[in-house]
Amino acid sequence: MRLTRILNILFIELPEPVTEYTPTYRALHPRLFLLRAKLALRLAVFAALALVSVLTIAVGLFATGVYGGLLVWSALKGFPVAVGLIAGALPFAVFGFLGWRLFTVLIAPLPEPDGVELTVSDAPDFRNLIEGMAKVLDAGHIDYVWVTPDMNAAVLQRPRNGYLGRIDTHLLIGLPLAHSVSCPQLVAVLAHEFAHLAVQRRGSGKYGAFLRAWWLRSLDRLSYQCPVI
Repeated sequence: MRLTRILNILFIELPEPVTEYTPTYRALHPRLFLLRAKLALRLAVFAALALVSVLTIAVGLFATGVYGGLLVWSALKGFPVAVGLIAGALPFAVFGFLGWRLFTVLIAPLPEPDGVELTVSDAPDFRNLIEGMAKVLDAGHIDYVWVTPDMNAAVLQRPRNGYLGRIDTHLLIGLPLAHSVSCPQLVAVLAHEFAHLAVQRRGSGKYGAFLRAWWLRSLDRLSYQCPVI
């Protein structure tokens, strides 16, 4: 019942579905899209290298702790066993702690969609409008639509299984935003969000965008945990 009332409030004046398609912006400006695609690819490669570098350093710290502990243990063979164990555990504990802290930077929680999911059966006309706009703007397929309590609209892309698997596209529409604009204005807001997908986040570009966002989250987490850096 609650979802039905939301749908009635949101979509009582839906425009006609998109049935005719004009040449897309991508087709009219191929050089601009090619330049943006190259830039997005370079940033994705940089993000991937940065993530691998952090992981390598974390593993190196673990290995240093193990190797240092073994060296100390072998150097104190003539001393009581307890002394060797305590002294050998010290470098392992220090470097292991640093390695673990650095590794946790890479496993920052992924953003999750929040709100009421809007399925095709709930609002078929509105979902048809979304798919039509996505096709016109070359934004790719919209997997999920959510009605949220925020004064905002956004697109969110994340792997289906944590950090692995197919990347799904979520469209988030704030109920307060939908209340404050007319239907054509809401369509313009959606077109703005689809433009983000069309420029950098469609097809294989989804994975590049995910890598860039992953690195930014890790960098933010690193600056919080290690403010000296």
